Amino acid sequence: MNNKKFNSRTLLVVLAAMTFSLSFVATSCQPKESVRYNATYTPGNTVDTITFEAWSLGQLVRQNSAVFYPTPTEGQNEEIPVYVYHGVKGVPTELAFNSLSLEYDSVRFSRSSDGAATITYSYIENATDAQRYFFTREAWKCDPEGEELKSRTYTFILKDEMFK
Repeated sequence: MNNKKFNSRTLLVVLAAMTFSLSFVATSCQPKESVRYNATYTPGNTVDTITFEAWSLGQLVRQNSAVFYPTPTEGQNEEIPVYVYHGVKGVPTELAFNSLSLEYDSVRFSRSSDGAATITYSYIENATDAQRYFFTREAWKCDPEGEELKSRTYTFILKDEMFK
């Protein structure tokens, strides 16, 4: 009888371990999906360079520059990579978008044609609505549209009037 109980317990422990192992392997093997955040800009007259900088806890954590053309040729799409969020299997939109504010405290775009012209956004409690705009979902265009859990690209569209 003791031997039977021992075998039943052993079998339960082995089955539990196998179930945990299989669920861990299944989770780790799921394909990663990405949500990409880019900024794009179309200057009025001349070729221009935009530099993107992002800070977290007072440290510069990301810096990218891109050259933009007034009238892009077909297939030419200049954009600045801002952030990429990866998730397993599918990325819920709100979670993926919230990650942007977790990654950065503030960001700045600078325009080379008039180096003093910048756009600064902050994700801090006392930031104005204009300063928080970069971190709100309404500021971004989504491609593809919809809420399916699949790879998406968000585009932040820079406009001349944003630069001051």
